Amino acid sequence: MQTTVRQAEIAPPALRILAFVIDSLLLLPLNLAIGYLVLSGFDPISLFRELQNSQRFDFFIIGSVTQAVYAIGFVSALQATPGKLALGMRIVRADGQPLLPDTAILRYLVVFVGNLLLEIEFIISVFLMFSDPARRTIHDRVARTLVVRIRRETGSPESVP
Repeated sequence: MQTTVRQAEIAPPALRILAFVIDSLLLLPLNLAIGYLVLSGFDPISLFRELQNSQRFDFFIIGSVTQAVYAIGFVSALQATPGKLALGMRIVRADGQPLLPDTAILRYLVVFVGNLLLEIEFIISVFLMFSDPARRTIHDRVARTLVVRIRRETGSPESVP
């Protein structure tokens, strides 16, 4: 009897970075739309042109809130963001237990604190993805999670170790 078996492997760093880019591109139009709706005289170009732009902090808050809702919501519900889902990845707990909303919140809080520290968490996490055999970032280590790539294979159940 043939059956579909799912096997997981640690997701490679390049795939995780690509998922991050996809998620960022999905969030950008939403952040810009919210900026136009809630910030009077919103000019996204000036955010990057002028060092002393008064809307820069406001836009950071908008981005942080949308990123929190996006990351926590999708990871809690689907164990992955849309970028990770599109590339066949899932976030799992290292101990094999189900991933609960508290784990998704913890993962995001570590990322948020890193963003407050001028992206230092991102830089260290990229380094860790390439140097750690389990490809864990700072937020993976704190939340005790792994990002895995799910592959579908067809075969008999006896052939799976």
